[in-house]
Amino acid sequence: ALDTKPGLHSQALTLLNTLFEYTPVKMKIFIPIITLSLQRNKINSPELELLMSLITNTPSYQLNQESCYKKEQSIIALLQQRKKDIVGESVAPFTANRANIMKAFQTTQRVYREDWTDWLNRLTLEIIKESPSVIIRFCGIVSQTYPPFGRCLLNFAFFSCWRELNYKDRQILTNCLLNALELHDMNDIVFSILNLIEFLEHTQCERLLIKYNQLAKYAFNVSAYVKSLRYTEESLRICINVDVLQSLISLNTLLNNDDAAQGALVYATKYNLVDLTVQQRWLEKLHDWDKALELYEKKLPQKPNDIELLLGKMRCLEALCEWKQLDTILRDNFEKTEGSHREQISQIGARCSVGLGKWEHLQKYVDFIPHETLDGCLYRAICNIYTDSCAKA
Repeated sequence: ALDTKPGLHSQALTLLNTLFEYTPVKMKIFIPIITLSLQRNKINSPELELLMSLITNTPSYQLNQESCYKKEQSIIALLQQRKKDIVGESVAPFTANRANIMKAFQTTQRVYREDWTDWLNRLTLEIIKESPSVIIRFCGIVSQTYPPFGRCLLNFAFFSCWRELNYKDRQILTNCLLNALELHDMNDIVFSILNLIEFLEHTQCERLLIKYNQLAKYAFNVSAYVKSLRYTEESLRICINVDVLQSLISLNTLLNNDDAAQGALVYATKYNLVDLTVQQRWLEKLHDWDKALELYEKKLPQKPNDIELLLGKMRCLEALCEWKQLDTILRDNFEKTEGSHREQISQIGARCSVGLGKWEHLQKYVDFIPHETLDGCLYRAICNIYTDSCAKA
């Protein structure tokens, strides 16, 4: 702004003064460039020059440590006056333009990634511009030329504007953000919105009107599993049901929180929230194969023709490498199944044949495994090697 926009010199100097005042250590490396720019544009700013001089000559300079600059009484007085200029009573109250904010959040005609990236950049600049905080508004100059800086201020600017909106406006903005959260293959935008929502939850401001189970789903879709777990736990506190418990167990298993996953299953079992069939599948997810097998064996005599129970028992035996017992079950039941069940049993049977080294039985199962699958290619190659058809393998 100092070099390209003479009309913004006053705002640029105010911004630089603020940055030097609050982040002197980080701004120190920019002092040579800023000094050259001031000289090149013939700008005289005693206040800024004093600040830069003090920071240059005092490496440990910190504005909140009075001992570092107590000898510079004139500088102290100057900095105190600067604070009054920025946040004191001399600054007139600023009222955000509600119409501009609502327009920036509109998601109509946003289809491609470029459209949504432009949408996020535009709304970021707009809420910075309309923020009731004068310090955030001054940062809008930098945000226009360097969008990543604006992204860093997104949460703070949104928070300052959100407090000024009424309930109806908040509902409209929430619906716009929900549209953004529904995006696929645009994880960076969804992440930004999720981080914004989480930021609001840590403030004393009213949170966004989005249900926890929805947030858990959106976070899971972009592989933000820790966020998804937290929202799932919040959802469970509000309403205890089987679907939420299922998600809780799956997420804890995915994050290797085995004790937490086991605890969720114990809780569900203790309060009879799940039936025996669901409990068996959850035990499989927890890799507690012995207990799952015990439940399957207890249930099968009551429903001997239930193919799902039989498949569950076979999965447990496979995981436990009980190949002989599994081979017996396969021989008794393979011909009785058809369709997708036969394909599942064929995959288990192929692994069992490899485990027992019964290569002659492998071909029988391979015929029912699709060619295009990884298992289909692998086991066909093994069969070809066994029959000395190495070229075909």
